[in-house]
Amino acid sequence: MRVCIESGCQMPAFNEYCKYHQFKLYTKGGRLYKPSPKAKNKGKEPRSSLRRTKPSPISSKRVLDNKSYRQVCDEIDREAIAMKEYVCFFCGGEIHGRCDHHHLRGRSGKLMTDKRYIVLGHNDCHTEHYHRYTVSQLLESGWYGSFCARLRMKDEITFEKEMRKLQKYFDI
Repeated sequence: MRVCIESGCQMPAFNEYCKYHQFKLYTKGGRLYKPSPKAKNKGKEPRSSLRRTKPSPISSKRVLDNKSYRQVCDEIDREAIAMKEYVCFFCGGEIHGRCDHHHLRGRSGKLMTDKRYIVLGHNDCHTEHYHRYTVSQLLESGWYGSFCARLRMKDEITFEKEMRKLQKYFDI
């Protein structure tokens, strides 16, 4: 078995150094360096020039969808401010600054930009309370009853989905 070449170290080593002194492979004169790709590829074919950049994590179609979604959200915000209805759909309080956009029926396909099913909300009410709270915590919050009333007026289908969630909680 090989032993680390560092003086005074008797740990097993795979190359020259053990796992504790392996960093010394990448130091010269006390300074860290990164070995050149040529040194790694000795005797091998050079890397292909086709794959120098990472592929985009967002498809070109999704980029266009996001652009139109931002435009719709900005339009909803402008309309709400002009009509003096810039209020949180969850708690009913006035929104100061930036708001979140909640999709009542989801974000898939055309529902992503359908203004009928996008409502405004405080970031805290929307993400921290509504999406992360359990049903019992929602029932204890002061705004959940008025939220259900606003939901019933806005979209009956989503209201029924919310009621099924409550029925499932009370049946358990």
